[in-house]
Amino acid sequence: MSRVIGIDLGTTNSCVAIMDGDKSKVIENFMLMITLKKWYGHD
Repeated sequence: MSRVIGIDLGTTNSCVAIMDGDKSKVIENFMLMITLKKWYGHD
């Protein structure tokens, strides 16, 4: 079986999850939060 990565690029927050076979897991950041505030930088 293969792994699938899902990325939700919402308008305010983002979230990433992995589907491995029939199991899914939402990825947490270092502060154990599952959603991240969006930011963008350009130089």
